[in-house]
Amino acid sequence: MLRRLLILGLIILGGCFSNLDEDGGHYDQRTNRYVYVRPKKVPPSGYSQKVTQPRPGKPQMIYGRAAKIDEDLKSIWVQIEDRPTYQMIAESLSKGNREDKERLLRLHLRYVSPLGSIVEPGLKRQWQDYTTQTFERQFMNRRVYLEIHYQPESRQLEGYLFQQVKQNGETEFFNLNRWMIEQGLSVFFEAGASSDEIKEYRTAQTLAKTQKAGLWNYQ
Repeated sequence: MLRRLLILGLIILGGCFSNLDEDGGHYDQRTNRYVYVRPKKVPPSGYSQKVTQPRPGKPQMIYGRAAKIDEDLKSIWVQIEDRPTYQMIAESLSKGNREDKERLLRLHLRYVSPLGSIVEPGLKRQWQDYTTQTFERQFMNRRVYLEIHYQPESRQLEGYLFQQVKQNGETEFFNLNRWMIEQGLSVFFEAGASSDEIKEYRTAQTLAKTQKAGLWNYQ
């Protein structure tokens, strides 16, 4: 009897492991969560990025593909290339800030809010369409870099979005939060900004006003 139970257990266990993907887990349709089955969460290949579990006051730089834009235009969803890197970050986030099946993380952009910059309700839809198209041309479906700042109360990521560009033979990180302000896609929301950031982003906003870029063309 005991032997039969052991054999049955091995068959069931074998069936479970046969459904595992290359990272040692599977996506649970009932909970919309990825579940690790193997004891160790790091495969032999290791992480593609050097990451640690998100902690308040400990920013990290990660990268992925800009996959979609939230309707509020203040949040960007980024697809992380490998499962272990994604899981290390995602396990600290709430359900509304992660999509396990596609390895998507939600980044709430600091100091910008394109829709929040428009006062006239009748213009919001038009502005949403214009800004979305501008985002798509600039960075959608391309590699982007995220400086993430973990917010434990809301269990979400806030921070900055960057593109890697080459100028004068050198590689630099192009700040897309500041670019949105320079292009007049958003006003500068100063809450939480440091004195250096206030100076930097105010300069960007002054440039946008001077050039009547974006929303400043209607002021």
